[in-house]
Parts: sequence; C-alpha cells; structure tokens
Amino acid sequence: MKAYTYRVTPEKEDEIYRDIVIKEDQSFEDLHYAILDAYEITPGEMASFYLSDETWNKGVEITLFDMAVKEHEVVHLIMNEIPISKTATEKVDHLLYVYDFLTYKTFHVTKTGETKAKKDEMYPLCIAVAGAFASDEDDDFASEFEDTYDTDGGDEDDEFSKNSFDSDEFNPEGDDDFSFEADQFDNIDDHDL
Repeated sequence: MKAYTYRVTPEKEDEIYRDIVIKEDQSFEDLHYAILDAYEITPGEMASFYLSDETWNKGVEITLFDMAVKEHEVVHLIMNEIPISKTATEKVDHLLYVYDFLTYKTFHVTKTGETKAKKDEMYPLCIAVAGAFASDEDDDFASEFEDTYDTDGGDEDDEFSKNSFDSDEFNPEGDDDFSFEADQFDNIDDHDL
C-alpha cells in the first residue's frame, strides 16, 4: 500500500511547516486531524480542503460535514468519505486547507513524496517539524483584550478594587440604612413618556 507525504505550511509562512505521511486508504478527515495535531490546534471548528493548483486557486471543496440544508442545494464532498488516493488518481498535488472560518487559518498542503507504507507504523504520521506556529492560546484577540483590560484581578490599591465597594464611597448618601427599596425611586407612571 502507498503512503503520501504532504508538506503543510501556514499561508505566507514559508519557514514554518509540518511534513505528514498518510496512507492512500485513509481519508481527508484523517489528514484534517493530523494537521490539527501537528500544529497543536484545538479541534472543534469547521474546516475544508480545496483541490488547488500551483498558484493556490480554490477548486472543488471537501468539507468536514455535509453543509447542504435542502435537497436542491449542492452537496459537497465529505472528508470522511474521500480517500487520500483520490488526489493521486486526479493528479492533484496541491490542496488548500482552511480551518475555523471565523479566524480563517489557511494552510498550503503540497504532496512532496510517495513511498510504500510500513506495516508497523501508525499513520498518519508527522515526520518533520520546522518553526513555531501561534497556538490557540496565542490568539490575537485574547492578547489584545488582555492588553486593553486588566484581566489579572487588578492592583490592591486600585480605586475599583473589590474592597472599594465595602467603603462609604459606595453609599452616595453616607447613610448606613441605604437600600434599593421602592420608595427611593420615582414611579414610572408619574412621568410623561
């Protein structure tokens, strides 16, 4: 049985890659999870492969799940139904892989070799790693949010620390009997709206 080697590179990041070997009878879904594992990306988001050419134009889409909702809609090819050998018979050496359509992580997947699968190996198998890829914890939004807002609980001397609500400053009247009772508020029926 044949095994194919694919180099998986984040778009616009030529120095970062993972080489993954996968058997011809394994599915695109197996390749999908191998890519997530190789890049330490938490699974759980939508993903698609696109058959591509050398200039990375999108061709036929292979989705993680069937996205067709109604009978008349186009049914896409589903990852777990399409074996990797299909790319060899179609002479496709380039794929685009898109993971998480909100953050749009895009990878170039290029077939770089073909060999005989070893019986004692567990496939798919990551055989080469180069460069570091930002993990889910290094998310741009999360770091921007943490830079803008104090997410570590603040300073003890901060005027808005949890202890400031125990002080007299919270009570606007300085009255120890302050409460949110109905007689302290206007009745909405007394106002013209």
